[in-house]
Amino acid sequence: MDEFLSSVAFRVFAAISAALVLKMVGLAYLTGAVRGMKQAYPNPEDAKFFKKDAAEEHELVRRIQRAHTNSLENEPLFILLGLLWVFLGAHTESIQIYAYTFFIARVLHSVAYIFKLQPWRTLAYTVASLCLIGMSVQVLLIAFAH
Repeated sequence: MDEFLSSVAFRVFAAISAALVLKMVGLAYLTGAVRGMKQAYPNPEDAKFFKKDAAEEHELVRRIQRAHTNSLENEPLFILLGLLWVFLGAHTESIQIYAYTFFIARVLHSVAYIFKLQPWRTLAYTVASLCLIGMSVQVLLIAFAH
């Protein structure tokens, strides 16, 4: 087990998974930070706490929330597939390519979502989705090869 945990494939997977979680948590905190900067609190208890009137959610906050929701829908899939693939014996170079590409694409997707950058948002989403499809195929190939 020590050999597995110290393998480059597992360490790359673990590092990218942790970085994705930090990105997701960062988007959650960014939601609150921007809400505070814009001083628009849709929840009455928050408005009361900050001594403001309840207001509609600011457009930038809504965009960050949608980027966060998209992250919550897609990035756990990477973590699950990556874990399965590493357990089944992923090749180090293969998981590195998929993991780094997925991470970069997901960071770019969030940035493009927040800053309204089309077609870059769609392109980043597509690249990340292709990584998930490729990882799924790799898991299936290894699972059915034995």
